[in-house]
Amino acid sequence: MPSYRNSHRLPSIFRIDETIQHRRELQARHRARLAKPIEEMRYLDRIVTVPGCRYTVQEKDFASLTEALEYCRRVPLERWGKWQKAPKGFDATTIFIIINNPAAPEEFRQEWIPAGLTLITSKDALCVYARERVIVVAADLSEVYTESFDLDGANHLYDYGVLYGNYPVYTGKELCVSSVTLDLENMYNIPFVPEPQEYGIKNPNAPYKYFNDLYMTYVCYPIDRDSHGHVYDDWDFGIPVFSLPVSSFCNIGLAGVYWDCWDMIWDDDLKYGYDSGLIYRMDGVEEGPMFRSALLACKEHEVPEGQAYYKIHVTDGNADGLLPDDLPLCSLREIRSHLIRHAKRRTLYISPAFDAVYWETFTLTDTDGKEAEFFFDYALLKEDAPSVRQGELYRTIYWNTCRLGNPLTDATVYITAAPDGNAPYTGGAVDLRWRCRLENGTEEVIPAGTVRMMEEAHGKRG
Repeated sequence: MPSYRNSHRLPSIFRIDETIQHRRELQARHRARLAKPIEEMRYLDRIVTVPGCRYTVQEKDFASLTEALEYCRRVPLERWGKWQKAPKGFDATTIFIIINNPAAPEEFRQEWIPAGLTLITSKDALCVYARERVIVVAADLSEVYTESFDLDGANHLYDYGVLYGNYPVYTGKELCVSSVTLDLENMYNIPFVPEPQEYGIKNPNAPYKYFNDLYMTYVCYPIDRDSHGHVYDDWDFGIPVFSLPVSSFCNIGLAGVYWDCWDMIWDDDLKYGYDSGLIYRMDGVEEGPMFRSALLACKEHEVPEGQAYYKIHVTDGNADGLLPDDLPLCSLREIRSHLIRHAKRRTLYISPAFDAVYWETFTLTDTDGKEAEFFFDYALLKEDAPSVRQGELYRTIYWNTCRLGNPLTDATVYITAAPDGNAPYTGGAVDLRWRCRLENGTEEVIPAGTVRMMEEAHGKRG
């Protein structure tokens, strides 16, 4: 008779089917990995290569960066997870590449520092003198994350997303999670607060100084509990060897979901949710009936190139798209609440800090079949709306929260058009926004909530 002593160890047919399906998925993923050109890796062209260097990955040496990356591509993602001791079923999220430069000097000389070198531009000028550099790339080979090296005992760490991307500026007040996992034993995501360092991200255009640790990356302090159950936030994710890349951040804190500015999006009588007919979408992301989903999608993405804001589109399936002809007598700021319920599609312009809605735009069709455009600055919709004098010089923080080292940080502007929100609405289109001129003559539209008075500039005219 057959023995059933070990029958309990045999997998069921359903288990076998799952295993086969999982193996097919891994094979398909690896085929896609092999088919993706290395040249598509983001920021790859930003890595400075020096002749004669050796590139080491998992104790294997290569004569070029391309050879090292081709080796990384041939290795399945699940094998990287095993090498980095990730739990079964989890993939590694990063790959380390060590660049050894045998021709680099034993000691770095201060006179080699180029005149006018700044913190944010220092990487390319200094990395050629490092005997060893560590490049961290995404395990799926989609992006170069960070680079670090040592010069005479001074640590230098650069986040490529900070240097070359268009990500929001974090101030140490945001609570975030990251798609990059460093805790390979547990593989769970610990919330953290990204903080800028004084000699680094906080002053990116400051002059480079010799013998200083330089962190052009956020120092991420995780929020965790110690063995006694107390909240602990006094250690970081691996400075100076490694840091969480800004491209992996997702802001989950109060600055983004529960701010009062979101309440202005909906009229008092306009419900939102599954039964409202409202659909929300960020550009390039799947739409859905929840505003917070579109907002979180913004938090997971870079600010679009050339913009200083995110855009969320609101579609109302119950709206008629028509400009009513029975509107009440009211001001420009008051007329919005009577119009938005008719808009089939509105576009919201969101601050990269997720603490304000800058503008709202939509179109309505009048009785003659002509489209009328409506632009509303949310700061000008308030009863205590800010005011300016046309032609005066002011300061704006509009560009401060978008891309580190933005040359327009704390820009000075001349206000060229400042419509009064309390003016009566007389029909047709509305353009309730401030326009300005930069010192170089460029005309811009800026959010009223970002403008600050410059007392010393009074009396100056544009």
